[in-house]
Amino acid sequence: MVAWQSNRWPDGTARDFAMQVVTVAVPRPLRRLFDYVVGDDGLVPAPGSRVRVPFGGAEAVGVVAGQAEASEHDLKPIREVLDETPLLTPDLVELANWLARYYH
Repeated sequence: MVAWQSNRWPDGTARDFAMQVVTVAVPRPLRRLFDYVVGDDGLVPAPGSRVRVPFGGAEAVGVVAGQAEASEHDLKPIREVLDETPLLTPDLVELANWLARYYH
């Protein structure tokens, strides 16, 4: 498993270690991203990495799309980071996020 060792996100903004929240794209027929809190291991998956997350009454494998603001909701934790290195490059993650915004 890989965690970011830097105290900054790839876009240069500072990371808040109190509650790490990431957005995850889950392969379901819902046109939105879902927020998850980093698991107890404290490993923060990089954008483009696959993660196993609880979704409904089951588990799903999703792709980390980026960081999220702290949430008022009770977020579920990421269960497992599946990739040692991200499957998608930062450019591809940025392109996927742009496409999702443009066509939504």
